[in-house]
Amino acid sequence: RLLQRPERKRILFVLSDGQPAAGCCKYGSLHTHLKKVVKDLERNSGLTLVGFGMLTDAPKHYYSNYMLVNNLSKFPETLMSNLYKQLI
Repeated sequence: RLLQRPERKRILFVLSDGQPAAGCCKYGSLHTHLKKVVKDLERNSGLTLVGFGMLTDAPKHYYSNYMLVNNLSKFPETLMSNLYKQLI
């Protein structure tokens, strides 16, 4: 739905609490799939993707634009600061 929006600037914030996981799949296939999807979206979609690691550094393995939040009380400040940078 975000890709269908008419706005010139579209930003997707992804909050992560760790590596991709699902009971039905092996980690390797999820890891590979997420890397491919993120790479495709970053290159070809016109979206700005930002991965936020909530007490984890997992997003640095998937997103070229990421923030690590190790103190959750700082999350609102970190989020708004990053949003501001993306909008200017």
